[in-house]
Order: sequence, then structure tokens, then C-alpha cells
Amino acid sequence: KQWYQRRVAITAGHDDQLVQHNVSLHMLYIESISNMEDRWIKPSAETLKTLKQFKTAGLKEQFIKVVRSESMYGYMMLGSGTVDYPDQNSQEEIVVYGGAEKLKLVFKDGKTISLPVRRVKCWTLFTEKKDVLSLHFLVMKDVLQWINISTSSSNVILISMALQSILDELVLLSKGQQLELTRVEATESYLPISNKERKLKEERKKRVPSFSSLQNQENELFMEGLNDDDL
Repeated sequence: KQWYQRRVAITAGHDDQLVQHNVSLHMLYIESISNMEDRWIKPSAETLKTLKQFKTAGLKEQFIKVVRSESMYGYMMLGSGTVDYPDQNSQEEIVVYGGAEKLKLVFKDGKTISLPVRRVKCWTLFTEKKDVLSLHFLVMKDVLQWINISTSSSNVILISMALQSILDELVLLSKGQQLELTRVEATESYLPISNKERKLKEERKKRVPSFSSLQNQENELFMEGLNDDDL
């Protein structure tokens, strides 16, 4: 049985809010230790020594501040499979990670390719004969290419959900907004609320953008990706 860890926010910038609260700070701390044990966060010997000192002293916030500088911090493992990129005539084994505005493809030989989500025009899921996630990706200026990731049906869905989460957060950040990280009680619907609280809830609902609005904003993000320095 496979278990996946789901971050409340994909882009690591939201961790500035999370470290301010004991429970979410502890979750980030546990997540980071787990990722180090799984070896997709690989600190240098000197950094590892510093992290061990903070861990022994129980200094979780300082621990997070140091580990955030690692290249794979904040990434989720979304599944393994094969990909026809960069060579369209071959199928290379990969592990897919998502986070920090990118998908990362880690190949069997340790090589890593980053796919900035801003440069994904659209994506399609195929779950019939073969489970495939196809990304229409801007590989260079004015050149779009389909990148096909073959994996299990559950991983195809997970990668697609991660892509949408990253895009949703980028849309908010591009508008100068932040993801609202609020605690929701399981019994909230059964608790009496004041008129003031009810009005606040109604106002929040009005601020939720429509689907067509989100689509337009995602297109704007893609157009921004056309100006990437590495194209």
C-alpha cells in the first residue's frame, strides 16, 4: 500500500505562515526529517551536523530555516514511471516530484530536469489502454512539445492535482494575494455562529474567483512564462 503526504500548500513560500504556529511548525519539521530519511533531501555533511544540533536542542524553527535552503525542500514525491523527454524516441525511468512552482523529473542516473509550471500550456490525462499524463510544454521560445509521463492511474491523478494546486497558488501570488491557511474544525457545521461570523463567511465566498476567471489568470501566467530568461 502506498501513502502520500499532502502539503496544505505546494509552493514553499507559504511556509512563512506555517512556522508561526506550533502545530504546523511541527508538521513541517516531521515532513523535513521524513524527506531526509527518504534521501530526496540530501544536506551536505556540514549542514547535516547543524541540523542534528538543532534537532537535539528541539529548535524546530531554526531547523526549518536551515533545511529550506536545500534544493528539494518542499517537494512531494508524486510517483515513478517513464518519460519521453528530452529524447522523444526513448522511455527513461523517472521519479516525479512537485513543488516550488515546478515539476522535477529525477532520472535513474541521478540527472534532474525541472519543468516550470508557468510554461505548461495545458495537460491531458489518458487512463484507458495506458495511464499517461501529457504536458504541452514550452521547451523553447515559440516551440511547444508534448511530454508524456507514463505511470499508474493513481499517480497520473496525483500529478494532475499537484499541477492544478501549484497553478492556483501562482494565480493568487501574481495578484498579490496569499493562500488562506485557516484551521477548520470537524464539527464546524454543528456549532452556532454569530451574525458577524456569518457575514464574514459570505464575504469570503464572494471573493472566490470563478472558474473562467481562474482560466484567464492561468493563461496570463503562461504568457509570463514566454519571457523566461532560459528560453
